[in-house]
Amino acid sequence: MVVMKLMKRNVRINYLIVSYTLSVALLISAGLMIYSFYLSSMYANIQESSIKLKQIYERYTALKYTFLYTGDLKLKGELKRYCQKCKALQKEYLHEEYTYKPQAIDVMDRRLFALITLLEEYKGKLEEIFELKKQLGVDHKEGLYGTLRESIHKVEKEFLRHQGGIELSYYMLKLRRHEKDFMLRGLKKYIDYFDDDYNRLVELIEEANITDKTKLKYNLRNYHREFHSFCDIYRQLFKESGTVSQTQRLEEQFNHIYSTFLHDINKTKHPITANDEVCYFECFVAFDRTYCDAFVDAR
Repeated sequence: MVVMKLMKRNVRINYLIVSYTLSVALLISAGLMIYSFYLSSMYANIQESSIKLKQIYERYTALKYTFLYTGDLKLKGELKRYCQKCKALQKEYLHEEYTYKPQAIDVMDRRLFALITLLEEYKGKLEEIFELKKQLGVDHKEGLYGTLRESIHKVEKEFLRHQGGIELSYYMLKLRRHEKDFMLRGLKKYIDYFDDDYNRLVELIEEANITDKTKLKYNLRNYHREFHSFCDIYRQLFKESGTVSQTQRLEEQFNHIYSTFLHDINKTKHPITANDEVCYFECFVAFDRTYCDAFVDAR
């Protein structure tokens, strides 16, 4: 009787051990599944945000080059729409807060935030391009280009009225040539050439036998002033350290970070997949079955 009681007691204890082991296995498997979903959620969120950022970036660059080529101010409305999309994406992404991030995902997360920051800066430069181009004039009748064109026409009209000599006409034509050369190439040397020939032309007008020089000199000074105003804005926009060059450097930075980001994604993938969970669970079940078989054999 004592032996039977001991055997029954051992059976109950072994059953409790097996049940406890199985429960632990199920809990671990459930934990792994939750953890996998947690990682997958972060991974999917980062991937989706990166695709949207790339689309916004591509649209930004297209708007920049299209506007510089066409000068169509209606494109500013489209820029505002994409700025709103970028802000919504930034707000949506930054709203996602995780208590824990594996190192690989944390690295991708920081790269994605760097891309968002670059897009914000790029958007600011695009707005600056729109404003500067508008000041210059989107066609020959508007902005500084329009006032410059109007001022030179007044000077030419005065020259025709006074029938200036050959030398005066020669320097007047040189001013126009320097003006066009600057518009084509944007080099500072053409501004210097313009100033030198302008000063020489003023001297010749003073020496010339022309009645009522006041209006001619006044219009010529206006032309000189308008040309410099045009050059100042033009160089802000197109010189080596100008706004357009700054956007090109931002494009290089964005493409570099994005290519590194894609490399990280391809390298990392999902840390724990659904197949891994099944394998873990099957391992625990196999362990329990082995333990139960051994227990039955021992009986």
